[in-house]
Amino acid sequence: MTRALYLLDPEPSAPWAPFAGARPLSELRAGAHLVRERWEAFVGVETAEIFTLPHLAGFVEPGVPTVSARRPVTGPAIIGSSTFAPRGVAPPLPDGPLRLTCRGVTVGWGVGAGAQWDGPVAQAPVVEVPGLVLHGAYDLIPALEQLLGEDLRALLGESDPVPRGSTVLGDPGLLGLRGAVVEPGTVFDTRGGPIVLEAGVQVASGARLTGPLWAGVNTQLLGGPIKGSAIGPHCRVRGELASCVFLGYANKAHDGFVGHSVIGRWANLGAGTITSNLKNTYGPVRLDVGGTPLESGLQFLGSLIGDHAKTAIGTAPRSTSRPSPGGRAGRAGQARDPGGSAKTAFSRSPSAFCRGATSSWTRSPASCSGASTIGPRAEPDPTALATPPAFASPAPAAHIVRLALERAAWWTPINTGESASSSCTSSSAQARWASCGRRTTLSSAATSR
Repeated sequence: MTRALYLLDPEPSAPWAPFAGARPLSELRAGAHLVRERWEAFVGVETAEIFTLPHLAGFVEPGVPTVSARRPVTGPAIIGSSTFAPRGVAPPLPDGPLRLTCRGVTVGWGVGAGAQWDGPVAQAPVVEVPGLVLHGAYDLIPALEQLLGEDLRALLGESDPVPRGSTVLGDPGLLGLRGAVVEPGTVFDTRGGPIVLEAGVQVASGARLTGPLWAGVNTQLLGGPIKGSAIGPHCRVRGELASCVFLGYANKAHDGFVGHSVIGRWANLGAGTITSNLKNTYGPVRLDVGGTPLESGLQFLGSLIGDHAKTAIGTAPRSTSRPSPGGRAGRAGQARDPGGSAKTAFSRSPSAFCRGATSSWTRSPASCSGASTIGPRAEPDPTALATPPAFASPAPAAHIVRLALERAAWWTPINTGESASSSCTSSSAQARWASCGRRTTLSSAATSR
């Protein structure tokens, strides 16, 4: 019996920021495939409809089926969870109602012919299915590490020959080239897993590609070490990349390290954008979403970047930064409202301006315990920055260096059109820069020690 396939998004919750409410969660990438594509391979039919939040009804994207608010479903049908990434093919399923589970967690429902489903069915027979339960957007990183290798082995088959001038480290049989254009000087390292490049992929000379790695159609790999990632179609990637998920149509065309991150569609990472993906303590990364603390359980986690988000040149988001869909992130302490004007702030540290309990931004350290998001904030009070921290007692040289650097960052303006030297003498900023000379003396003294 052929069953129709419907996918069901969960109620909005903090762990799925910044993608919940911006796109159906079934359109996120788990391994080399979208969650929807995994369900379609699992059940053996294309998705008939995606049920999600009412405001996403009518969501349009090439290849995406009808998106609508949840409604009753008439069988025979399977209703699958968008937060579950199936593996392989479904086992034989009974004709009547059923409940799909993975390690005790309900991940789907089945409804028999002529019956109607509008929610959980009591006493439905349980069928255990293989796959990964996803608890949040951050779980796409461990899913990548667990699923990508086996996904690519299933994709291997006939391949173009190894391009002249390229070097293969490992088994050439783990290299799948399907009409990719590869310049001489490219290194393929398959010792860690397969490498599959789809039609139209372009690889520039000097790129070192380390498996497992998948690049979708018409993606450009412009150079640098790229490893352990699933890069969707029509992306541009340059510089160091490790364990990242690109949904597609994103741009990282310049140097800069991005690791253990999820990049939304049409996102743009400015030149020199560098993500932090590891805490100084080497402990599990904790997120804070709108005041809700979340334990990711992951030692390595970078940034979760929403659709259409943009970073300025030289941006260095800390671990678990989550630029919202359409948001714009600048250097530390700078943000732009989606579609709004620039917000000029003062660069101090990545956590200098964090979202507090309210919708405004704050400098209070108490509110900076979690990840930052890009959104509206209040302008800083210049008078609050005019008085430098006091020295209670003589400090060791290392401490003086640290304070000097902190002072330098505290008073350095960004996007003001002034250089640091001219700002010290500017009459409009005289109070703010009253301590510039003292700061220079302190920095010089620290250097001389």
